[in-house]
Amino acid sequence: MTGVGNGQSSNRWGWSGLPPSIVERPEITLEGIFEGGNVTNQEQEWTELDFRWKPGNIMKLPGWNVPYQPRLDWQMWFAALGHYSHNPWLLSFMDKLLEGCNPVIELLDEPSLMFKENRHLVKIRARLWLYDFTRLDTEWNRRIPGVVIVNKNASFWHGMVRLPEQVWFRRGEREYLPPFGKDDPYVSRFLSHYNLVQSGTDGIVKKCVVGNNRCSNLNLTEKGRLLCNFTESVRETNMIYAPFMTVLMFVLLKRKRQIIGSAGNGLKIKED
Repeated sequence: MTGVGNGQSSNRWGWSGLPPSIVERPEITLEGIFEGGNVTNQEQEWTELDFRWKPGNIMKLPGWNVPYQPRLDWQMWFAALGHYSHNPWLLSFMDKLLEGCNPVIELLDEPSLMFKENRHLVKIRARLWLYDFTRLDTEWNRRIPGVVIVNKNASFWHGMVRLPEQVWFRRGEREYLPPFGKDDPYVSRFLSHYNLVQSGTDGIVKKCVVGNNRCSNLNLTEKGRLLCNFTESVRETNMIYAPFMTVLMFVLLKRKRQIIGSAGNGLKIKED
């Protein structure tokens, strides 16, 4: 991202003649160690867990999510602006990934590839980076101090827009949350303090409330429970395309009525 710097420039360019500066955004990345199944030697080390929408994989283009609001990815950005102790939900999220909670795993990008063949996480940690877009090799970008210029393997999209193979540049890696494993006593106490640990009538801790069980536990009417169960099964991709399909159907129906109306006006009724 490019902002406006404070220094003056001998040549007037940019907004009010000020040179641009780099505005980086902090981002949290999650990394895990897998066991079980056909785990490769590389996956026995720290493997990054990609999200669907937020910046993570430096080779991945940002996705189109409007009008859907990806709440988890959105909250991850706010968590990066503070400390994990102010975001207990993040530890709960990571703890449920260790538990193998399927609805939580489904929030990640391509979860079936990361957790396939009975593989499971044994450790997880969070890292903090500073992210910025890379720049193509243009005269304007070369005048911006501190940017990463990429001009190799630049591809063309629809023959109009050049897209670099590496979309993001990140630096300044540091620890956000130290590694922990399943049933870590510190994490358990931390989550209990914020009432993020659920126990059944038998006293056994239930870390993963899945699917319709969540709706059953809410104080809802029968119609409200049916609506809750329906929203559990709706993918966010459907929510993205549904408004566009609705507008398209409205346009087509309106056009059909105009055609029928014009055809009706063209008919002449013969009077006896």
